[in-house]
Amino acid sequence: MMHRQKIKIMCDDFARRGLRKRWCTPPTYWLLWKLNIPIRPPYFQSFIQLMLFNGFVIALLLFCFSAPFYWSKSLLLPLLISIISGTISGIIIAQATRKRAKSLNLPSWKEYGESERTALPM
Repeated sequence: MMHRQKIKIMCDDFARRGLRKRWCTPPTYWLLWKLNIPIRPPYFQSFIQLMLFNGFVIALLLFCFSAPFYWSKSLLLPLLISIISGTISGIIIAQATRKRAKSLNLPSWKEYGESERTALPM
């Protein structure tokens, strides 16, 4: 089964489970999928993968936003703040996502859309 088909099945399944499409996956994942990067949805990633991906995105955005204010000075302070904030945010997001994925009782990504368990409304 193609990656895009699995994403469609997942979003439909999540809608049956009572989740809105907005909560199905964050915009960064939709952007990567539009660029044909087949990354697994957040509810099917490990804690470490979630922490690293989300922490990196947040740190990068924060650094890009704060660096122009320190351009004539040292960029060490915005870099340090970005890394610390990205790490803390990545941990919090990963913990919340894994907790939600566990409560949804989802099959593995390889099995998703192929088993009858995903076809049942929850």
